[in-house]
Amino acid sequence: QLPFGKGKQFLNSGGFIDKVFGGWETSLDFRASSGTPLFFRSGTCNVPGQFRVACIPSLLPGKSPFAQSLGSFNPNLPLYNKAAFEPVTDFNFFAGQGPRVTNYRTFGYANLDFVVTKNVSLTERFKLQISGQAFNALNQHNFTCAGFAGCAPFNTDIASGDFGKWNGGVTTPRNVQLVGRITF
Repeated sequence: QLPFGKGKQFLNSGGFIDKVFGGWETSLDFRASSGTPLFFRSGTCNVPGQFRVACIPSLLPGKSPFAQSLGSFNPNLPLYNKAAFEPVTDFNFFAGQGPRVTNYRTFGYANLDFVVTKNVSLTERFKLQISGQAFNALNQHNFTCAGFAGCAPFNTDIASGDFGKWNGGVTTPRNVQLVGRITF
């Protein structure tokens, strides 16, 4: 609740002043997280299934797995550098030497939802509440997964022709709504 209007610290009076400046409330919901850890695999893996292993490529020494900067990402180009990994041809009855999950992460996530509400007493019995709600108020676009194993928004299968390409979606854009409610 904002400190304005009748019974509050500022503009503590009734009548017209209270109707205009009193009864305001705000709320924020901010969520932020780092990106999920990346795990790279090879879809060309002929290790027998009973061993329950995945063919995991190792990162070659001195190479970066990223083909472009995370700060200026072009979604039409691969994000990952295929030449930085152990080649697919190495996975002939070999599970690979890479880590199950790397120390590298995808893009982070941030979202801000904002609500401002005005409460007005029309009479002793009737009350009006008007609320403006903004979901994804800063209109940030976060990458979301496509639903395949690991739920990453980019293809991490080094055997795929689409390795490193974006195949997910983005969060919904800013959505603003106005809500009115009468209680009695």
